[in-house]
Amino acid sequence: MCTVFFQTFGCKVNQAETASLSNEFCQRGYEIVNNVCDADVIFINTCTVTHRSDAKCRHTIRKFNKINPQATIIVAGCYAQVSWKDISTIKGVDYILGVQDKFKLFDYFRKPGKKNPPVIIVHPIETVTETESKEGYFPNRTRALVKIQDGCNQMCSYCIVPFTRGRARSVSDDEVIHQFKNLIIQGYKEIVLTGVHIGKYGEERKEKDSLATLLEKIIKIPHLGRIRLSSIDSVDITDRLISTVADSDKICNHFHIPLQSGSDKILKLMNRPYTVKEYLDTIEAIVSKFDTIGLGTDIITGFPGESKNDFKNTFELITEVPFTYLHVFPFSLRKLTKAYSMKKKIDPAVTLKRAKTLRKLGSEKKEHFFSQWIGETIKVLFESRNINGTIKGLSSEYIPVRVKFQDELINSFALVKIRKMKNNYLTGTITKKYNNKN
Repeated sequence: MCTVFFQTFGCKVNQAETASLSNEFCQRGYEIVNNVCDADVIFINTCTVTHRSDAKCRHTIRKFNKINPQATIIVAGCYAQVSWKDISTIKGVDYILGVQDKFKLFDYFRKPGKKNPPVIIVHPIETVTETESKEGYFPNRTRALVKIQDGCNQMCSYCIVPFTRGRARSVSDDEVIHQFKNLIIQGYKEIVLTGVHIGKYGEERKEKDSLATLLEKIIKIPHLGRIRLSSIDSVDITDRLISTVADSDKICNHFHIPLQSGSDKILKLMNRPYTVKEYLDTIEAIVSKFDTIGLGTDIITGFPGESKNDFKNTFELITEVPFTYLHVFPFSLRKLTKAYSMKKKIDPAVTLKRAKTLRKLGSEKKEHFFSQWIGETIKVLFESRNINGTIKGLSSEYIPVRVKFQDELINSFALVKIRKMKNNYLTGTITKKYNNKN
């Protein structure tokens, strides 16, 4: 039996796609291994969202080739899509596949073996009109991912994703439902809807509110545990979508809504499709519908032209909004994007200082949110790992919780009385356990 090792960089879309490819390898008799030294095939699913992502991918390719030079190395995904020439010069690479081409891997790859020069299959992304979404393999996991959409039409001035993923396109409702049913049969208790721009789900089919429609179909599936939405833009959050989430105990009380900047000037330069006021109106509409809500966001600091006052506006807006966690990104210069040629670049030292300030603020907001749960009881879905005598789980609101490890908690829901906050999670004691159908 041949073996394969997977290394995935980047977003949940990449993770979902790796899971689908893992399934493909398993169906062809491969064993998935957790140690790169044991692999006949090394599959690296790449990311190129920042220059650091590129550097990590290159470093990993070189490291894996040094550790296991006999293995077949396949490099695929976003970085491969736009930088295949650079990758082809790295020693040990055997196959280079673009974003969509990786799903046709077995048209080109028959069996393990070294190639010199590498086989390069990268088609122009603008020619892609369909999206690939197949059931994934998620070993030893409580949560599964279903990709419902790919691509983006927004063309934010800092973002390379449209150049790697192409135009927005959606998976059919029927295919999503089919994957959900199979994953539920396999025992997954939480399924995450993911995509590059999930708020545009069904838009190319001229469907209105199709994400809400999809959710309304999913929650009717028997024995469903719960659904979680991945990142979604504020302009795509309709009143109907908010009500659909709020009215169902099957959909997590959790939204991750990228802000990027608290300055209208910077939002315009970024080509973001909303103003600060419009963003705040969406947040207010959400908060008014929920007793408790996990609310995350993305922030980019150091964007060209970001003045001290622009940064101050961002800091103050984040302070005002009841975010429960932040993802902070220093601006990264990406070729092909409009921001690449913009003037008034920010000193990297200033950018890093601003990022540090925002991350500190994010930690304070998370701590404040967590502290509100001490003494309260919260429903948690537990995972399967034993971490130093504890087991970890997540609440609907995306709060990490740990309790004393018990086998019967694996892949099940339980009520937890929260006792204290520790580092980046809460701890407590079990007050009620649910059977596998709850």
